[in-house]
Amino acid sequence: MAALGVGCGGGDDSTTTITKVAFIKQAESVCDKMQDELSDQLADFEKGAKSRGEKVGGQANLDTRVEDVYVPVIQGEAEKLEALGAPAADEKKIEAMIQNLNSASEIMEDEKAAGMERAGASLEKFIEQGTDYGLKCT
Repeated sequence: MAALGVGCGGGDDSTTTITKVAFIKQAESVCDKMQDELSDQLADFEKGAKSRGEKVGGQANLDTRVEDVYVPVIQGEAEKLEALGAPAADEKKIEAMIQNLNSASEIMEDEKAAGMERAGASLEKFIEQGTDYGLKCT
């Protein structure tokens, strides 16, 4: 996983760091947008499956749903959170949270529906760590 520090690269020696309050506000916005995106993607997936005459919901198309919807949305959320940077004093905490998102998406990518329980445990850790940090991300 890439380092979360902000200000690396570029030729400027100054570093910019995000405050905890700003990180929380921006991270909650990312989480909200990802929840909306997940809902939209699931609706589009089900609409597409219905139009092809496929059964929808429950176990029907679960592997494809995981691969086509859940994995990219969770990966996108992790990337967007990582792009925020982290408050200098909290880099390890934020890195651990994001690692749980990455872990969940990797499990789902590798194991599809069979890995949902294990991936769910990683997502629950992300939510728990986020809550402990002050985030309202579900």
